[in-house]
Amino acid sequence: DFIEGIKKYWWRSLLWFLTNALAALIIYTNLMFYPSQFKGAWVSIVGGFWVAVLLFWVAMQMYFWPALIEQEEPKLLLAWRNAAYLVLINPFYAFFVASFHLLLLAISVGLTLPLVFVGMAGLALLGNNAVLTILVKVGKIKDPRPKLTG
Repeated sequence: DFIEGIKKYWWRSLLWFLTNALAALIIYTNLMFYPSQFKGAWVSIVGGFWVAVLLFWVAMQMYFWPALIEQEEPKLLLAWRNAAYLVLINPFYAFFVASFHLLLLAISVGLTLPLVFVGMAGLALLGNNAVLTILVKVGKIKDPRPKLTG
């Protein structure tokens, strides 16, 4: 499974990385350019817009890989579109899940290197569970998790 996953997702992961690097560069450039070239209250509004774009882009990334893997035909643009929809369907849930992502990441990095790997697996499970929860909520899929019977 591991080797097959590498073969299937290697180029997609490289394109994902390069796209994220380009998005980060564009957002960073805009955040640095406007305050250095212009003055006034509207510069704060533009800066706030780019911070919101950054937060939205980061929130999309936690849904991207589970959405890509869940798709019948893995296409990057479709996965980003679906991730954007998942964030927009319930932004408060996305904020809640992102908060747990940050907390788990901070704990994992703060403790030791072996826990970073456990943290990565935890982040992957958290993102996958969040995608499944939203897809079940909007009626796109049936709940794949087993029901507890007493």
